[in-house]
Amino acid sequence: MPLTGKSTLGINLSTKLNLDFNDLDILIESKYKKSVNTIFSKYGEKTFREYEVICLTELSKKNNHVLSLGGGSINNISEKLLTNFNIKIWLKATTDILVKRFNDSKKDRPLLKTKNPYNELLDIYNKRFQSYKKNSNIVIDVEDKSTNQISNEIIIKLNEIN
Repeated sequence: MPLTGKSTLGINLSTKLNLDFNDLDILIESKYKKSVNTIFSKYGEKTFREYEVICLTELSKKNNHVLSLGGGSINNISEKLLTNFNIKIWLKATTDILVKRFNDSKKDRPLLKTKNPYNELLDIYNKRFQSYKKNSNIVIDVEDKSTNQISNEIIIKLNEIN
């Protein structure tokens, strides 16, 4: 989901685990020399999702790294491609918290350019919930926790898996 802190947390977690960090949106922007917002506005969500699949396919060949996916990636990629990523973490937050973060955020969110971001976030959440639930090895509630607290919780859960 947007606004759960995927990128910030990914950087923090990769540092603690001494692993490379990749952010899918940044990789798309670098590869296609356009911002995510420009891709959405000029070419549409469908083109952006195609770019996601191309970049994820390339990343699926890489081992031992932390990857921050865009929140919609989970519904866009095939089950087969998804299985190439061993650990999938769902950063879970309520729609109320996401709306608060959206209102506090300065970052432009292409999918939330609407008169009612609450309804849009609720719709996005409902569309993605089953995919998140089905495909996540680890679920972390991110509400009222610092980035360090969340990273430490993930590390504990990773140790339990290994």
